Amino acid sequence: VGVAGGDGNAARLSLLMAWESSYLSQTLLPAWRRDAGSGFEPGGEFGAAGLRADVTLERSVLDLVTESAQFRWSEVVGGYLVLVFYGALSHLGLRSSVWSHALLGAWGIVVVSLATLSSFGLYGYARLASTGLAAGVLPFASLGVG
Repeated sequence: VGVAGGDGNAARLSLLMAWESSYLSQTLLPAWRRDAGSGFEPGGEFGAAGLRADVTLERSVLDLVTESAQFRWSEVVGGYLVLVFYGALSHLGLRSSVWSHALLGAWGIVVVSLATLSSFGLYGYARLASTGLAAGVLPFASLGVG
């Protein structure tokens, strides 16, 4: 049952919520808890056969897409900072400055970061929709192409 927001649907939404609460408290929960009289209690009609009631709650696809589309800048910036630190540390040579490739590694990460930002710019220029998931995939695509 789809209930959209608005004043005309307030009564319908209230009725739907009341029905859901009643169904959960009077039907599903007693069976799940194996309460007496539910049929699922030990020795009951279904309990004696070894059956049990399980309740599974699912989220809608729209909720999952909406949540994954929320872009969290702090996670992306933090990930890039860790990437830069690891890249600089892994290319650091302690014998001499000639053997140190830390600056080369850091510039490689800067190039990948700029490629990621430019891809978001191209998406915006072409008016294509993009999600926060792309921020986690595009750097690896840039590394693979480069």
